Amino acid sequence: MPEHILMDGAAVARTLVRLSHEVVEKNKGTEGLCLLGIPRRGEIVARRIQALIKKFYGAEVPCAGIDIGNIERTAVAEEPDSVKIILYMPKP
Repeated sequence: MPEHILMDGAAVARTLVRLSHEVVEKNKGTEGLCLLGIPRRGEIVARRIQALIKKFYGAEVPCAGIDIGNIERTAVAEEPDSVKIILYMPKP
């Protein structure tokens, strides 16, 4: 089967720049913003977006990986201008 490249490095970079702007726009700024990524690749993407937000907006946004293996269930609560994901963590 021949190899097919979906996005080259430049396309990935452009996409991450646009994502960083969209995250800030949808949050109406950087206040109260926290980036979470599912380890391995998701955490890398979150850290790249964190760096871009710092570059474009000068804001230090917290960023971390989240281990979804310990999450019992998730629920999504939709509000008019946002979507909040509620994580139910098991008791230790």
